[in-house]
Amino acid sequence: MDDLDKLIALISCVIELYFVYDFFHAFFQKRRTIERKVHFWSCFLINIGILYGINGFGNSKLNLFLVPIIYLIFLSICFTGEFYKKLVYLIFSCVLIIGSEFLFVILLEIPGDLAGKSTVKNLSKIPMEIISMKLLTYILFSIAKQIPKKSRFKMKTSVFLQFLIVPITSFGIMLLAYYAGMSFEKNTKIKVAMVLCYTLMIIGNILIFFVFSRYSEEMEASIQQKLQIAKQQLELNHYEQITDMNHKKDEFIHNISHYLKTIGELLREDQKGTIFNILKELNIELENNETAMYCDIPVINAILSEKRLYAQKYRLTFDAYVEPICTIGAITDMDMITVLGNLLDNALRAAINCNSYVQTRIFMQNEGHFCVIKIVNPYVGNLDRKESGFVSTKQEEGIHGIGIKAVRKVVERQGGYLEFFTDQNIFTAVVVIPIEG
Repeated sequence: MDDLDKLIALISCVIELYFVYDFFHAFFQKRRTIERKVHFWSCFLINIGILYGINGFGNSKLNLFLVPIIYLIFLSICFTGEFYKKLVYLIFSCVLIIGSEFLFVILLEIPGDLAGKSTVKNLSKIPMEIISMKLLTYILFSIAKQIPKKSRFKMKTSVFLQFLIVPITSFGIMLLAYYAGMSFEKNTKIKVAMVLCYTLMIIGNILIFFVFSRYSEEMEASIQQKLQIAKQQLELNHYEQITDMNHKKDEFIHNISHYLKTIGELLREDQKGTIFNILKELNIELENNETAMYCDIPVINAILSEKRLYAQKYRLTFDAYVEPICTIGAITDMDMITVLGNLLDNALRAAINCNSYVQTRIFMQNEGHFCVIKIVNPYVGNLDRKESGFVSTKQEEGIHGIGIKAVRKVVERQGGYLEFFTDQNIFTAVVVIPIEG
């Protein structure tokens, strides 16, 4: 095996392992231990070395047996998730790789002794063709990531088709170069230069597609964030109206003694008609406009009152308690709406599905140095941990996930933390926010 064979074998190992990793990244959550770049690259390079060593034996049967096992070990280290799901996606990945190689052999009519009998020793005879085949594999993987609904990097079909023009065009140029009969067998330097150029072309395609994919993802996230901000602004206006209504009710309660004295005097004078007119003018509709007083913090009281009415609409039990000495420090009303509003929205959605309850506790810890928000609710179905936390596989996408991310962002900005716990279909969300003394 000459130096060019070794170079092409190494490039093939790097490219294929990246393809499989990138494909899995679209469907599985990375482990926290692999988030650090030094851990990832160490694991990646070790597996590249193992794959390169296996390819060095030049035995296609050994390669076919061991390479998927190495892939599975590498992917299990990098990603969380159920083993059988990883196995299914790995089988699909291997089918794509083998299928693209088979398709490429048919397209270029490559002799069997070069395509199937040896995995490494004859690579230098068709270097540009091998790299072109890797570009075809990448195109197939890119298309495969767009089909399932659960893909994290799914783009709009029209945008994806526009982005796909670049790799398809590059592949067409590579393919035409072969059919044009271009040969570099007599000039090794030009041959090596062409291999490097082809390699840079496929790397360039991957980078362009990567940038386009991230740009599309950021644009989608930006749209969702704008929707979230608009939703929060509407909620803030709504809560301000509830707070204003509470102020009016406080004023009414404050003045109730004066009303009762007046009515008492009118009763003594037998002025029933006047009493009736006073009551009518006061427009007392306490039952229709009943709001609960949970605490002296207007925004928390408004949020809990609004969510209690929402729970009553669906005949849910809404149990909320705010410790009398509770304080939220420097947390703004908008941030409190983001945290408490989104968590209660999610809890109520889950409670509706099983016709149960939502329990909310807001209290101080460590002698008033921490404000704790604890929300408990039953749920049905399975839960998967995403980047933003636990999310039901049956719940809607979009604004729901953005809401949880917004909660985590606010909490972390305040120097606190957000955690989720599950126990026998009971879901608990806990927010801890430090309060400066």
